[in-house]
Amino acid sequence: MLETKHGIISSIHNHITGYGGRYQEWCVGICGTKDREIFQLQQAGSDSLIFRKAQSLEDAQSVMAYFIYIYQLSRAANSNDDGNSDIVFTYKKDIFF
Repeated sequence: MLETKHGIISSIHNHITGYGGRYQEWCVGICGTKDREIFQLQQAGSDSLIFRKAQSLEDAQSVMAYFIYIYQLSRAANSNDDGNSDIVFTYKKDIFF
């Protein structure tokens, strides 16, 4: 399901708050559907990784920039900004990758 920028931001805030840790302990990135499937296979049982499908590439980039510049999340090394990247993902650094 496609989510608005504000809905994705709210979901990520709620996830980080519920999971625990400081914002600086988290990474954020964007990916496409194919990359999402690969990340889910690599996840191996960790529940810190979440995905939210944005309405557009621009919305996904905007959400990622918001968390990087306002909350100092690290940009995920595996973030992919190609034209098909409309999924925002977030995970805790010490658990994934």
